[in-house]
Amino acid sequence: MREVTIRICMLEPCLSGRNNVDEGNGPDFIFDRDSKDRALIMQTTWIRSLKFACKAISVTTKHVNSVWFDPAVVGTIKTYDRLCKDQMATIGNRRFLRYEAFLPGDVVTVRAVLHDKLWLSTFKKILKACGSYAGLSVSCFGDYGRFEVLSVR
Repeated sequence: MREVTIRICMLEPCLSGRNNVDEGNGPDFIFDRDSKDRALIMQTTWIRSLKFACKAISVTTKHVNSVWFDPAVVGTIKTYDRLCKDQMATIGNRRFLRYEAFLPGDVVTVRAVLHDKLWLSTFKKILKACGSYAGLSVSCFGDYGRFEVLSVR
C-alpha cells in the first residue's frame, strides 16, 4: 500500500450535492463536512469518475476499486450560482440554484491509498484522464468538475 497526496486545480466548478435543509439561509446545495469543516467527497464519487476515465483511455478498471480516498478535501469552499435549465427547477423568483463549490483556479488537496498492484504512473494517467473527461462533482456528473492534476506524491 502506498499513500499519495494529490493536488488538483479546478478548471470548472466542482459542485456540492446535498440539499441544504436550512432553506433560505445560505446555498441551496452544500457539501457534507467533517469536524474540521472540510468538504467531504465520498469514495463512490471518486471511483465513479476514475472508472469513467479508465474506459475513456482503455485501461483496466481492475485496481481502481482498491484505491481508497480520504473523503476530506482541503481547499476553500465558495458559492456558485448555476442557471436553471427548466422552469420547474426555479426556487421562488430565482432562475438559478446556489451551490457550495470549488471554483475554477482553486487548488484542492486530497489523500489516497493505492494498492501495491496499481503503479503510480498508471494511477497518474487515470487521474489525468479523470480530470479531462469525467471531472469531479458530487452533483451533475460529467457536466462539471473538470480539473488539472498538479502533483501526485
